[in-house]
Amino acid sequence: MKLHLVEALQYHERLEELQKAFETARQLVQQCLDDDLQKQQSEDAPENPISVQNIEADEAMQDFKELGDKVIQEIDVSEMIVLINK
Repeated sequence: MKLHLVEALQYHERLEELQKAFETARQLVQQCLDDDLQKQQSEDAPENPISVQNIEADEAMQDFKELGDKVIQEIDVSEMIVLINK
């Protein structure tokens, strides 16, 4: 009878160890998944400063080109030649 009780106790202890190991493994896997999800969300986030800067730089470049086109159209070439020859 004592032998059966000792074996049952050992079985129960091993079972508890396995349950703890599975719980630890589950937590580690969940942590890895959460980290991956957080990285993906931070890369896709609209508040990402790199993508905002790219948009602002693109708009600034377009404004600069438009301003340059207006300035070129307003320049009188013959007036420039007269000013250079003075």
